[in-house]
Amino acid sequence: MPTAYHPESWQNLFMMLGGASAALAGLLFVAVSLHFEAVVNDRIQRERAWANTFMIVILLINSLIILVPQTVVATGIELCLVDALYPPFLVSRAIAIRRSGKIIPRQSLVRASISVVIASLGILGGVSLILEWGGGFYIVAIQSAAILAWVIVHAWSLLLAVTTEKQQAES
Repeated sequence: MPTAYHPESWQNLFMMLGGASAALAGLLFVAVSLHFEAVVNDRIQRERAWANTFMIVILLINSLIILVPQTVVATGIELCLVDALYPPFLVSRAIAIRRSGKIIPRQSLVRASISVVIASLGILGGVSLILEWGGGFYIVAIQSAAILAWVIVHAWSLLLAVTTEKQQAES
């Protein structure tokens, strides 16, 4: 894997991922804005929208980190720091939901667990870059593709849930 630790070999991929994440963040913002009342009035849906936004921003920041000319070790450290933000974020959101008196649905816990695994891949990729051992940028690329796919699926399921709830309330 001669390219696993050479960021210049990955510039095009992460430029594309950065652009895709920025576009997806914009689409997510528009979609939530169109269903703003339904999202804001339901604590679970609001937290889902917030978590999805946070995850896509992680992808955007990770792409920017990789595109900045710097050492591989610095890139690895920065990736670890950014991806380490997500699990505590989820815990804080879960605490906020519980304090509001809501019970966290099982499917939300499953989604959160998958999100933590995806964030952990970024930490693993960062450590691999720091040590120059393991998959390096290959791991980071897998994590980035997983974030992109996960956010798309998650956004779609959020919009379906909000639309379904809205239709049920109207009938």
